[in-house]
Amino acid sequence: MIVEDPVCRNAIALEDARASEEYDGWAYFFCSSRCHEAFKLNPGRYTDPRFPAAAAAPRKA
Repeated sequence: MIVEDPVCRNAIALEDARASEEYDGWAYFFCSSRCHEAFKLNPGRYTDPRFPAAAAAPRKA
């Protein structure tokens, strides 16, 4: 599965993601720790509902 890093918008294979973060019931995947840290500092910037992130995946129950 290919996902999009919500910070840099790079397409990455899910199995190659360097980090992941759950936010507001969604899982986000990152190509690097730098992108992950940027997301953690301001997740709202990357999860604005007007611009849905392709990297978001529903969390497993």
